[in-house]
Amino acid sequence: MIKVVIASKHFYPLLTGTESQFLTFAQSLQKKGIDTQVITSRFNKSLAKKDIINYIPVTRLFSFGKGFLYDLSCAISFFIWLIMKRRNYDIIHITTASSVSFASIIAAKFLKKKSILTVSSPDIELAKIKQSFFSPILFYILKHADRYIALSEELIVEFKRHGFDDCKICYIPNGVNIDKFRPLLQSEKDHLKSLLKLPNKKIITFVGQLKYRKGIDVLLKSWKQIAIHRDDIYLLIIGAGIEFDRFLNLSKEIGIEKSIFFTGELKNVEQYFQISDIFVFPSRKEGCPNVLLEAMSTGLPIVATPIGGIVDIIRHMENGILIKEISVDSLTDGINFLVNNQAFAQKLGKQAREYIKNHFSIGHIANKYIELYGNLI
Repeated sequence: MIKVVIASKHFYPLLTGTESQFLTFAQSLQKKGIDTQVITSRFNKSLAKKDIINYIPVTRLFSFGKGFLYDLSCAISFFIWLIMKRRNYDIIHITTASSVSFASIIAAKFLKKKSILTVSSPDIELAKIKQSFFSPILFYILKHADRYIALSEELIVEFKRHGFDDCKICYIPNGVNIDKFRPLLQSEKDHLKSLLKLPNKKIITFVGQLKYRKGIDVLLKSWKQIAIHRDDIYLLIIGAGIEFDRFLNLSKEIGIEKSIFFTGELKNVEQYFQISDIFVFPSRKEGCPNVLLEAMSTGLPIVATPIGGIVDIIRHMENGILIKEISVDSLTDGINFLVNNQAFAQKLGKQAREYIKNHFSIGHIANKYIELYGNLI
């Protein structure tokens, strides 16, 4: 049996896109007979040192301080654990380029184990390392991982641009639980919408962190142009972030607050996908966005920007709509087209669901990793 330890600087209960993806991924590996466990930092001392999350063993390691001290303590703790528990794993799968990745790769080389590094945002993770005084040493360490996982075709280019070995780069996108994120019958959808106390209108939904990169400013200005002409539509903005208050205030300033609901962060986001009619994603920068996969798996027609990993997923006018550019007018046209063409929107949603089932189900993606693990050992 192949034994894998996932080394993640942060993990449950902190679940951003990367952590959520690896939790779902770990569950799928476990079901397929791969002995899977997670090591992470104990960033909150109220958290248990050992835990079981959705049948996945999680060990939280000692850490303290902030900034450099926190990074250093994480690196030391991970290195010590990997040395002491070396008989408990064959492969170290690292979730981000950080202090944890340096310690994990060094431990792997010392123990003659295999290491895999996934980088979801090279423009952020690798750029931050490049700014460090120790940049040459840190990149030297990173380049000694056995494989690098690029979540999109664009990220392959980013890896190459930073000098990573072409032969070690593998394209494996994120995956989605197609049983959890599934469409409902219309009667079920109407009942759930009533339980969630949402208006009986056409629901357009955005899910993501509320920050500039996600294009919320463009969405709000676009919504003003759309909502002024009709009262049968409603916008849900689901998520939290450093600019939550700014976007909430912007909606009030431009007079659209009555047709929008900012939900904040939700744990039952799959239910909000299920009562939605259209998913909109005007992001300026993306790797392989989980929420896009989840929306498509739920059978929603998509309006999205043609950037990053989105273009690896969306086939324009086949399983979604890619707007021409990140602008208010382009986004307005895309949303209006789906709102005014319900039959075509439903067709796109059905084709989106089929495409995800065939190419991005978590079981399909887990099989790719299992093949990679087998080839490495």
